Amino acid sequence: MACESRRIRFLERSRGTAAAREFAMRTRTGYRSAVLRRSAPAAEVVFRLRLLGSYCYLKRYLDFGASAAS
Repeated sequence: MACESRRIRFLERSRGTAAAREFAMRTRTGYRSAVLRRSAPAAEVVFRLRLLGSYCYLKRYLDFGASAAS
């Protein structure tokens, strides 16, 4: 999750909030698909848990941004 946080902060500073949100949406979708399909490397339990943690972080980031914009 710390890695996702650093990536998002970098994108917000270098390319803006819209690019960071786009990255978060694409990445969240990819992580979710990998976990549900249990495809490699998400078939490994430890890696799947890390993906789930990152997915939850990205979901919170996107939810927070949507509520802040309202």
